[in-house]
Amino acid sequence: MKKILPLLLLIFAVISTTHAQDDPLLKGLDAISEQAVKAQLDFLASDWMEGRETGEKGIDMAADYIASMFQVYGLQPGENTKKHFGRADLYDMRSINASANSYFQEFALMRSSQSDDHALAVITGTGGGKKITHFGYKNDFTFARQPVISQEGEFSVVFAGYGLVNEEQHYDDYKGINVKGKVVLRLVGYPGHRDTTSEAYHKFHPAGNEWTKYRDEMDRNNLAMTKGAVAVIMVYTVKDITQRFAVNVFRYNYDDYEGDVPKPAAKSRIFLPDDTLTGCIPAFVASLRMANELTAGTKISLEAFERQACETMKPGSKDLSNKKIWLRSTVNTEVIKAKNILGMIEGENPNEVVIVGGHYDHLGKHNGYIYNGSDDNASGTVAVMTIARACMAMGVKPRRTIIFAAWTAEEKGLFGSEYFADHPPAGKIVSYLNYDMISRNAKDDPAGVNCSMTYTQRCKVLEDISRKYNEQYALGLQVKYKPREKPSGGSDHNAFVKKDIPIFYYMAGGHEDYHKPQDHSSKANIAKMTNIIRLGFLGVWDIANREVFP
Repeated sequence: MKKILPLLLLIFAVISTTHAQDDPLLKGLDAISEQAVKAQLDFLASDWMEGRETGEKGIDMAADYIASMFQVYGLQPGENTKKHFGRADLYDMRSINASANSYFQEFALMRSSQSDDHALAVITGTGGGKKITHFGYKNDFTFARQPVISQEGEFSVVFAGYGLVNEEQHYDDYKGINVKGKVVLRLVGYPGHRDTTSEAYHKFHPAGNEWTKYRDEMDRNNLAMTKGAVAVIMVYTVKDITQRFAVNVFRYNYDDYEGDVPKPAAKSRIFLPDDTLTGCIPAFVASLRMANELTAGTKISLEAFERQACETMKPGSKDLSNKKIWLRSTVNTEVIKAKNILGMIEGENPNEVVIVGGHYDHLGKHNGYIYNGSDDNASGTVAVMTIARACMAMGVKPRRTIIFAAWTAEEKGLFGSEYFADHPPAGKIVSYLNYDMISRNAKDDPAGVNCSMTYTQRCKVLEDISRKYNEQYALGLQVKYKPREKPSGGSDHNAFVKKDIPIFYYMAGGHEDYHKPQDHSSKANIAKMTNIIRLGFLGVWDIANREVFP
């Protein structure tokens, strides 16, 4: 008996190993290693990539690397040139080789570079004449959003309170006023924002972090544009914006930058070209003294309005009679080529498609400082490539087609994923998985196991399969699930949410190196990142092979 027992254990071990070798999911998981994840992250976030800014050479190096990995793994090219997928109509300029598919989905972007040639002036009627008061760029005003084309003109002005429409609270700063063809003057904030004890503060205070508050303010500028405004002038009543322009030759006291030139700013703005000039109105941020010159003699007091809005929670918008704004904004524009990287595993049913994506661009290089963007978003790009490798390692054809996508121009406005969503492949996209910032620990995650998964609320199955695989394969992740009817946030899933496509996306946690040069791969939690990738792989393969989804 003593001799038989070891023999039986050996037989069981062999059977178990053989079974594991025959299990496609285990083959896929075996292809996901911490070593490979770290190696790819180190390279994509290295100085050689120069921060992977859209339109610069670093991002082209990254694109070639990603495409080469797709080819090594055996993915089919995702760009079908026969369908002119991502290309303009070439007419008869050259013939198209129907078999010359590509990993690159190429498209054009417009790039407008910064200029210091901007001017604002307040024109005040004085009975028989007018007074023109000129204000200087970076002295009394700057941009919250630069225009995309040079503009000049003289316009009437409308004070629109906070520029806010809140249907839940029956508050509308645009009710009773017409801003078409005019400049909108508005305050930054909301009723009660200066008094945290007020009823208004509790009713209007936006939920979320600083990023969501910033997005809310930018959305208000877009609202002004949809109502026909030609420009927006924003005013901070709680702080003086002129402080940001103060010159200190030696130190700027930023935690990520010290030098004898100002902290680097974005060099350019990028946008998708269109056949109209929609979406191009400038949004200025003005000093209090400029705002007070605009309202002088109009019976409008910014301080009185804020007190009234806090107390009554009612708007106080009105035309600024006898006042006009003259503005001039100069920009330099050029057309640049951009490209998403697309690889594909064709399924038994090519009419249904699952997408796995993440943006591979970042902020680039400014004044010699390289913004390596390891977490944001070399980490998500590595996830896309690694899941592709795992799916190919299984040696099994999925029920549905899977497309692996590395998006460009996310940092410039989510343009890569937007272009793809507007020029989709043949077949119905049944689900989209987004990876963005999956490699770091938040301050409240000392064990390094926390992450979140946001998903389309009507697809509870997305949470169910995530819970199932996290437990079944002992991944050890503490996942915070966030069901949302329309998942928001500044990442590439937005393009698919707009198309009513079910999405889910993982994030590992916020950190102090976000959008700073210190976002290096040496700070990554490779173990957590790898397990987040494994969980996504298991979920994607499940979705791609379910008989019915959702």
